[in-house]
Amino acid sequence: MRRLILGTAIGFLTASTLALALEVRLPPRTTPKSGLLVDELGNVLFGSMPARVQVVDQNAGEPWSAAVDAGAGQPSIAVATVPAGRRLVVTELDGAWACNGCQLRAGASLRLGWANDVGVRQRSYRDGVVFEPGETIMWTASAGGVSGTLALMGRLVPTS
Repeated sequence: MRRLILGTAIGFLTASTLALALEVRLPPRTTPKSGLLVDELGNVLFGSMPARVQVVDQNAGEPWSAAVDAGAGQPSIAVATVPAGRRLVVTELDGAWACNGCQLRAGASLRLGWANDVGVRQRSYRDGVVFEPGETIMWTASAGGVSGTLALMGRLVPTS
């Protein structure tokens, strides 16, 4: 009986010594970030009760579009004039155009240029091309003229 108790004690001490000798690494402390699901009006979904909800809409603004037909060819063509008190952010181009170095200008200022294009095309601009209040958007070409159709789409946002 004495041997059994002595053997058990020695075995327990050996096991505990080995367990304490092992190197244990814990993961770095992580900080949880809470979030809530909300609908487009800012109403909290699934019963959560936040202290404050702020809904940010990056695409706020009034939808805008304009289309021009340059026909067989013109040196440049006016697309639209931006209304007072608003900025125009052009985000999409669509149509069947032909030009050698297409450009969108506001007066002498080049706002957007793209390579030689012929045929049906679509172009998207994530951040948009901004035109200020009162500016007239002109569709031109670096060489020759423009022909075909061009549709511009985007949004009008308040200047303030």
